[in-house]
Amino acid sequence: MANVLIAGAGLAGLTTALALMQRGHRVRVFEQATELREVGAGVQLGPNGTRVLIALGLADAMRQVVCVAAGKRIRLGTTGQSWPVFDLGETAIERFGAPYWMVHRGDFHRVLLDAVRAACPEAIAPGHACAGFASHGDGVTLRLANGHTVTGDVLIGADGVHSRIRQQMFGQGRAAFTGLIAWRGLVPMQSLPPHQRSLVGENWIGVGGHVVTYPLRRGEILNFVGVVERDDWRVESWNVPGTTEECLHDLAGWHEDVKTIIRNIATPYKWALLGRQPLDSYVQGRVCLIGDAAHP
Repeated sequence: MANVLIAGAGLAGLTTALALMQRGHRVRVFEQATELREVGAGVQLGPNGTRVLIALGLADAMRQVVCVAAGKRIRLGTTGQSWPVFDLGETAIERFGAPYWMVHRGDFHRVLLDAVRAACPEAIAPGHACAGFASHGDGVTLRLANGHTVTGDVLIGADGVHSRIRQQMFGQGRAAFTGLIAWRGLVPMQSLPPHQRSLVGENWIGVGGHVVTYPLRRGEILNFVGVVERDDWRVESWNVPGTTEECLHDLAGWHEDVKTIIRNIATPYKWALLGRQPLDSYVQGRVCLIGDAAHP
């Protein structure tokens, strides 16, 4: 049995914790936030991912919160012309042996959190930000921001895009602005016209941008992401509110269905899309990276 330390209680950290605990390992998860919740909006999980969650025993809990969309289609940003791409639903199960799920990150996080706490109520330590680590011959010592230290056999850095674990392993790493910003928001499905309430994922394509929409939470809400070319906003954060007027301005030439969705978003959020060079390795001795900590 290994003594495993995990920095970060997001989606990757909790999924890893649950998998390791089910295999008999001792796991402790250290999270900087004092309140455990997941920000963001939608996540699409293909059969390769849902197969893992089902194997972890999460099928029933996930089915309570996901939307099983009927399919996906492409739409032209100016005219709204539509082309079917592929079927989902039962077709995904028949072809790949597992479903295709669309889920709110908060709902997904809550399912994982409940499962980890059910397996071990003391496994997660909120309010414990990670400051760094020290490797030694027979283990790793994790340094916490409050001055405390904990020692384990291995350390998994799942502490997000601004990972302190990654910074110590491989340096700061320069994030380069891509020239794109993304708008995101959630819309109650009942606030939309009937023809926009279909349980399908839509990828809108246009000049200088694209829009992705798909249903979440049993089809009760619609997730919106609009990506446009802009060079005057470079804040790498998911939580900066914008305005409806600014979002409409960025997508002014798009179809009325897109604008209807934007007008029904209570608070549109915007963030700059930055990229980093991929790492050559995600492992250094007894320490490794997963999730956004390992993501370019």
